[in-house]
Amino acid sequence: MIFEYIPTNPQNDKQQIKKICSILPISHILIPSNPVCSHHPESIVVSNHLKMLFAKEISLCHIDFIPTIKTSMHTLESLQSSLLSLRYTNIKKIAIISGDTKVQKSSIDTKTALQLIQTLKTSEAYFTDMDIFCAINSDIVPQTIQSFHTKIQYGVRHFITQPFYNIVSTISCYDSKEYKYSKEKLSYGDFLSFYQHKIEEYQQHMQTDIKNITFYCGFLPLMSKKQALNVINKKLGISIPFNYLIGLEHDPLQQNFKIFQALQHYNISMSYIKFKDIQQFLNFYMQYTKKMI
Repeated sequence: MIFEYIPTNPQNDKQQIKKICSILPISHILIPSNPVCSHHPESIVVSNHLKMLFAKEISLCHIDFIPTIKTSMHTLESLQSSLLSLRYTNIKKIAIISGDTKVQKSSIDTKTALQLIQTLKTSEAYFTDMDIFCAINSDIVPQTIQSFHTKIQYGVRHFITQPFYNIVSTISCYDSKEYKYSKEKLSYGDFLSFYQHKIEEYQQHMQTDIKNITFYCGFLPLMSKKQALNVINKKLGISIPFNYLIGLEHDPLQQNFKIFQALQHYNISMSYIKFKDIQQFLNFYMQYTKKMI
């Protein structure tokens, strides 16, 4: 499981991460870059600090800390400098996000960042072992499919989806001509089935082994209908079904726990809007698991 953690200060971070990892089976902690467009410490610095902090913790030394590089915040020179910094921190996992569509002419997009890593691989042996994580849009449209194809050509093997609130497939409503599902019916199961089929197609076409691709389903527990409506109004591309909104009105913790239970069969990437939200959810989760023992 991936947990996206927004650093607050060095004193709090250690205790909060230890508590989270004592409750959930965390294998990777993702440190975002410029989360929710606010000022935060540089993700590579934080990832290296936390890695060193937990290096001697027997129960936590297995966790990989993954810094995020938001490409649109960089020039080509500053991006290369950030990538070269990874060698000095001995970090070999990196998340490249943002910039599939250029906001400004000067913005660096994901493809350019991946091309730069490919160039560094030819001159810097360190980069041959780099493990790259990227985001993937939950909408199945030609642009998203092409972006996915490009990323796997550049060696990306880990994809984190946008949050899903429909999990289990019911009736497949995929239209091969339209390249899309109905947003109301699209579930993570549908999404995963579609891309597993696409991978098989690419493998036959490219005549190469790309079976080791991993998807992590985004899980963002929302704690109120108001919070969910704010997400919808921001038009982040996250589809929130009506039944989830109704569930938030009655019992948000139970509603989110149902989704979390359904996700147990998949790889998960958990994030949050406010840390107190995730604290409430984890307390509820602990109470439930104690009852089951």
